Amino acid sequence: MKIETQRLFIRSLTTGDVPLYAVIVSDPDVTRFLGDGSTHSRKKAEGYVKSNIESEKALGLARYAVVHKASGTFIGICGFKKMENYTDLGWRFNPRFWGKGYATEAASAVLNYGINVLELTDIVVSVATANIRSFKVAKKLGSKFLEPQKSDMQGIVKFSQVAPNNKTKKDAASRAYC
Repeated sequence: MKIETQRLFIRSLTTGDVPLYAVIVSDPDVTRFLGDGSTHSRKKAEGYVKSNIESEKALGLARYAVVHKASGTFIGICGFKKMENYTDLGWRFNPRFWGKGYATEAASAVLNYGINVLELTDIVVSVATANIRSFKVAKKLGSKFLEPQKSDMQGIVKFSQVAPNNKTKKDAASRAYC
């Protein structure tokens, strides 16, 4: 899978991404809103990348690598995870790339891909209520508030996605290649 936006390449994860992904999830600022909030070991990061590679092979969807076009740097992940009753859209990025609009750009392109190529109709964005940055990204995507939820660690807010910003056709700002 490949998507190109103005500033990013979004592609399938490979095992070659493990070292860079491991650096991202070893940062407590990145993981504080994930699961129990603890940082991830290299082994756990490797398992996560491999499970996404397998998910894409089996289901056609996964979290994908996000690469900064100008520098060729792996800056994070964005994509889908099949849950019991819905498909989760999520992201995580290297903090050096926070606050520059990359999460919104990647999530918007991936959302378009999910709707227009994968034909997903059950996309949900789950955000910890304290995660202000991701909350803003979800709102920029045109997300509609679904329901508050409680988890072991923090309150979670879920947003439904019918189409990004009420669009039903592929956004001209991104191109998907299968």
